[in-house]
Amino acid sequence: MKATIFLFVLLLPAALSAQDRIIFFEDTLQMKNEVLKFVPVGTPLDSAIQIMHKNDLKGEMDLHDEFFMYGGKLDFLLFFHDEGVIFSMNRWKVALVYKDAKVADVQVQFVIISL
Repeated sequence: MKATIFLFVLLLPAALSAQDRIIFFEDTLQMKNEVLKFVPVGTPLDSAIQIMHKNDLKGEMDLHDEFFMYGGKLDFLLFFHDEGVIFSMNRWKVALVYKDAKVADVQVQFVIISL
């Protein structure tokens, strides 16, 4: 019993800290919902950028173009997260669509890059 309690106390901080970070899912809808938990619609862009960087999403390219399922031009910041090795890599692309310097939508793309 004491060993179980000790193990629980030992692992609890790691479990709590994992909840403070974005989990990367291959399913794009699940990933979009995960990002929205951390960067909900209405989040100011400067705060959203900090959150994305804290969660190992890099890039922050400010683009004004067509993106994913939208038919017209829009403003968005594009972030990338890569995991993998030399022969195969998972890449997440996350676009924070914004209007009036606030997040208006999130779009996600997941690809596997391999040689």
